[in-house]
Amino acid sequence: MKNQNTNILTQNNTTEASRVVKLGMDVHAKTISVVRIFGSGSAEPAQSFSYEKLIRWVKTKHLDNGWEVYACYEAGPTGFGLQRQLERLGVSCHVVQPRKWDEYGRGVKTDALDAKALAMRLSAYVDGNKDALALVRIPSVEEELLKDQSRQRERLRKNRQQLAAYGCSLLLKHGYSEGCGWWKPRKWKCLQQSIDEETLAMLRIYHKAVMDLKDAEDALIEQMEQRAPEKLPKGLGRLTFVTLLCEIGDWNRFNNRKQVAAFTGLCPRESSSGKKKRYGHISKHGNPRIRAVLVELAWRLVRWQPDSRLVQKHKDKLVQGAFSGNKKKAIIAISRQLSIDLWRLFTEQTTMEELGFIAAN
Repeated sequence: MKNQNTNILTQNNTTEASRVVKLGMDVHAKTISVVRIFGSGSAEPAQSFSYEKLIRWVKTKHLDNGWEVYACYEAGPTGFGLQRQLERLGVSCHVVQPRKWDEYGRGVKTDALDAKALAMRLSAYVDGNKDALALVRIPSVEEELLKDQSRQRERLRKNRQQLAAYGCSLLLKHGYSEGCGWWKPRKWKCLQQSIDEETLAMLRIYHKAVMDLKDAEDALIEQMEQRAPEKLPKGLGRLTFVTLLCEIGDWNRFNNRKQVAAFTGLCPRESSSGKKKRYGHISKHGNPRIRAVLVELAWRLVRWQPDSRLVQKHKDKLVQGAFSGNKKKAIIAISRQLSIDLWRLFTEQTTMEELGFIAAN
């Protein structure tokens, strides 16, 4: 009873000073562990809720009683649905980058400890320490749907390639070497006349699945390409542009070129102390899909835009017979600068003519 009275008294004193409550949440598919901090007080023991009970608890126990509520949880497979629900209620909810919260290496990880660490970091963030949390940008519903569409196309392609490889393996096992393109119309027509019925019966199952996936993939590609602008630099295809846009969301999210380069993860690592400075490999901190697209675009730029200012800057390292290590470094440098040039181009800070790009026909 004494502890309960002390807890109530502490909450009352906190209420008089500040009507702020902070919630650190460790979110899973069905349950959410929550640690609460009133004002600048200490963290309370963790509580576990379902999604529905959490929303009801936040509203009835806090918002309806005049509390200003802050909350945060880590980005993950649950997405941003909970954040949007809480924001609609009037909660200031942040989604933060995942990290290892066991800072002292104790080897203990539980939902309660993670929620407590999030609550304490959130408390410091709300009190003015903006470095306490690394916030994730919340995309709009439309941006998220577009990204899901792009990634669905990627999964369809990978599944199609996997099933095609299974069919190729089946053929090879029965003495037919046709390669992974066996399902394409011309080869498939020949195969039906040249292989035995038992193998063909099994192969038809793979063929139907591959063709269904191919049709679904083509429909998505056609739908995505409609979002691309009419005028693009030569080498930057419509599908590639939309894929890049899906992952970035909005080019206007960046305020300067340093933010663009850092987002791609193509900046070199740095280890500096005193007068010593050492740069290493690229950091790879950021979206790996964007890096893959930009590196592919860099090679296309070398082929289709050889006279552009960006390629000319590194032409000595890209000539035939040059050391392969220098070529790779040049491609990374081109990829990094290309991301900045595309940001400037699609935020209307420059034009293709100023960048030395040739427009696609």
